[in-house]
Amino acid sequence: MDLAIKVKADLIATLDLPLDLLVPKGLSVEEGLKRTVELGIEVLSLAESMDVLERVVPVLQGYDDPSQWLECLDLYKEHGVTPQKFAYWGLGSLCMMRSARLVERVVKEVREVLRKNKVHVFGIGLNALKRVYSLMDSYDTSAWVYWAKMDGAVLVWSSWRRGFIHMQARDGKKYSTEDLMEVNLKNLLEMHEDLSLYSR
Repeated sequence: MDLAIKVKADLIATLDLPLDLLVPKGLSVEEGLKRTVELGIEVLSLAESMDVLERVVPVLQGYDDPSQWLECLDLYKEHGVTPQKFAYWGLGSLCMMRSARLVERVVKEVREVLRKNKVHVFGIGLNALKRVYSLMDSYDTSAWVYWAKMDGAVLVWSSWRRGFIHMQARDGKKYSTEDLMEVNLKNLLEMHEDLSLYSR
């Protein structure tokens, strides 16, 4: 919280447990939701004492069914944290989800409940992003870094295909990770611009 205030962050997400990482390691979904809300309430209490409550974005968690993110919202409501009091909400644990259809179901069902609110999706994959672009207000993704670092791949956005072409350098020709990340980021921004026009 001190860092967020020091850097004058516009928005401050509550702490949450990444269930996509922790449930496979033995944490129950029920306990993960409970702890996420407890951490969120702690952050909200601290934010209120520091007079920055209006900047806080409560984060909803789930694992493999849209009802879990809605259950997390219900747990927040039990503590007086409601969509009427907070304009912006975050959705976590979608980045490791392999099914773009499931990501779409989660975002759609949460969006139906949070119709008047803004929704941010953390760490969304590129295939899912195309499906839910018009349902969210903001997102972040590290795919442009991932492909450059892990695979030495370049993402080239194809407007007519509405998808990325994954390309790799010729054998024997090496490019720095920084160069690959720059190219990938430019193509991600091109995708964003194209989807913005397409979704209007």
